[in-house]
Amino acid sequence: MQFSAEQIRIIKSKPNGHRLIKGAEGTGKTTVATNKIPGLLKHYCIDKTDRVLMVTYNEQALNYVSYIYDNIEQDKYIQSSFFDEDNSYKLEIKTIDSLIICYFNDYKKSHNLKLEIASNIECENILISAIKIVGKQYKKLKFLNNEYFNFIQEEINWIKSCNYTNCEEYQIARRSGKINNIENGKVIKLRRNSKQKEAIYEVFKEYNNRLRESNIVDSQDVILLALYEANKKNCKKYTHILVDDSQALTKIQLQFLKAIYNPKIYSSITFIIDTDANKYPKGYLTRKKAFMSLGFNMKGKSNSLKKIYNKCDLLNTNTCYTIKKENKINNYRKEQDDSKKSYMLDTTKYIDLKRNVSYEFIRDSSSNNEIYIEEDGEEKR
Repeated sequence: MQFSAEQIRIIKSKPNGHRLIKGAEGTGKTTVATNKIPGLLKHYCIDKTDRVLMVTYNEQALNYVSYIYDNIEQDKYIQSSFFDEDNSYKLEIKTIDSLIICYFNDYKKSHNLKLEIASNIECENILISAIKIVGKQYKKLKFLNNEYFNFIQEEINWIKSCNYTNCEEYQIARRSGKINNIENGKVIKLRRNSKQKEAIYEVFKEYNNRLRESNIVDSQDVILLALYEANKKNCKKYTHILVDDSQALTKIQLQFLKAIYNPKIYSSITFIIDTDANKYPKGYLTRKKAFMSLGFNMKGKSNSLKKIYNKCDLLNTNTCYTIKKENKINNYRKEQDDSKKSYMLDTTKYIDLKRNVSYEFIRDSSSNNEIYIEEDGEEKR
C-alpha cells in the first residue's frame, strides 16, 4: 500500500498515551495501525516487561491483521541499527474474547474455583425461572412473562455489559428499551426511575443468584470476572495496546482493556474506529462523551482518514495478484460449467521488479505440452 502523508505521520508518530484513528471502511485504519507495531517494538519496548497487544473483534479480523503485519515493509518507515534488539516475542495479536478468557481462567486459578461457562440453554432456563419468580411479586406488570423473554434477556445483558452494580445506577441510566407484544401490538418503554426498571433489576439479581447456586457463569459474567482479575496490580499488563474495531466493543470490554493497560511515559493505547456507527448498535463508543466517561480526553488526540482505497490497495502487490488469480480461476470455472468444457487454465503471475515488467504464464491442462505467456495483454506461445 502506498501511504499518504497523513498515514505516514501516524505510523511514524511517537507514542503519547491515548489516541484515536477513525474513518470509514476502506480508509486503511487497520493497515496504518498495524504498521505502527514494528516501531513500537523496536524503540518503545525498553523494559523487559514491556509488551505490545493488538486486539481484534473476531477471528477474521485477527487473520487480516496478522497477514498485514507479516508483510510489512519495515525498512521503509523504520530506521534500524546494528544494536536493535529483536522484540518480536513481545507482540501478541488476540481477539477480545480469547483475551478475556485468559484472564477469566487466571481468576479461577487464583481463587481456586471450578466455575463453568453456562450453555445458552442453561442460561435461558434459569432466566425463565427468574422471570416467573419475580413476576409473582410484580403482578401488575404484564411484561414479566415468557412472551417478553428476548426483551428481558437483552436488558439484563445490557445491565451486565455496563457493569451496573446496584439498582440506582440502572434506574438513572439512559436506555430506551422496547418490544412489541405479539398478541396486542403494545409497546413497553423503560423510563428512568420506573417500576418496570425496578422489576427487571430484580429479575437480574434472581438470575445471577441461580447461576451462582449452579456454580456456572454466563458470557457477561466471564468479562466481569476477567475485569476483576485485570485490576490486580500483579496481573499481566501491556505497554502498548491497539484496539481494532473499537466501536463494536461494550463498555465492560473497554474497561477491561483499560485495566490491562500499563501507562508509562512512552506507552500508548490506540483506538481504531469505523465511523459507520449504525452497524454497531451495542457498541459503547458510538455514544457521545463515551471516551470521557472512560477517562480518555480525545481533544487533539485523534486522526481522521478520508481517502477510501480498494482491497488490493490496502494489501501488498502479491496479495492483490493472488486475489485476481483466484477471481480469474473462479470466473473460468463458471464459464466451464455453463459451456460444459473439459479443460482448465492455470495462471501464474511473475513480476520482474528490477525491470518493472510483469508476465502471466497460462497452462492449458488439456494439453500438458502447451504454455502461453501473456505480456501487456498479448498472448504468446
